[in-house]
Amino acid sequence: MLRFGLSEANLDRLVALGIGEMWEEVGTGDRETILKVRPAFIQRRRNQGGPSRPWQDVRRLLAGNPRYASPALSWEGVERALRQQPPDAEHAARDAIGALEGLGRIVAGLPMATFGDALKAIQKSGPLEPVLAKALEALWGFANSHPGLRHGSKTPTGLSPAKLYWTVDSCAGAIRLLLELDEARPSWAR
Repeated sequence: MLRFGLSEANLDRLVALGIGEMWEEVGTGDRETILKVRPAFIQRRRNQGGPSRPWQDVRRLLAGNPRYASPALSWEGVERALRQQPPDAEHAARDAIGALEGLGRIVAGLPMATFGDALKAIQKSGPLEPVLAKALEALWGFANSHPGLRHGSKTPTGLSPAKLYWTVDSCAGAIRLLLELDEARPSWAR
C-alpha cells in the first residue's frame, strides 16, 4: 500500500495515471489518500517481464499472414512458457529457435532446410546486409552449440536464464528482420 499526502490537484494527476486499472483507493484522511496496487496490475507486469520486451508483438506480426501459421504456432509456445509462474525460459528459447527456423524455411522457399541453409539462400536472393547475416549465423551457431535448444529436444540446456532470455529476444529481432525482408519482395517471388 502507498500512502500519499496529496493536494486535490495532485490527486487528480494520480487518477489520470490509472486508478481503477493500476491502483485501488482504500482510504482517505485529512489531506491524504491511501492507495493499494491491484494484484492484476502486478501480475500483468510480471508476465511482461518488466518493461516492454522485444518478443511481445511477434505473434501479432506472424499472425498477419497465413503463410506464417507454423512459426506463429511456435511463437504461441514462447508466450505460453513466459506466462507461466515461474516462467519456463528454457521452453521459451526452444520454441523461439523453432519459430525462427520455420520462418527461415518459408522466406527461403526451402521447406526442409535448416536455418543455416535457409539463411544462405536468403543471402543469395535478397538485400540482407553481410553484418546482419553474420549476426543471424552467430545466433544459429549458438543454438547449435547447446544441445536441447533445437528440434523440440527435452534435453536440459544448462544455460543460465540470462542466456535463455537473450535467445528469445534475439529470435524476436531475427523474426522481425526476416518478416521485413519477406514482405519487401514482390508477391510473385514469395
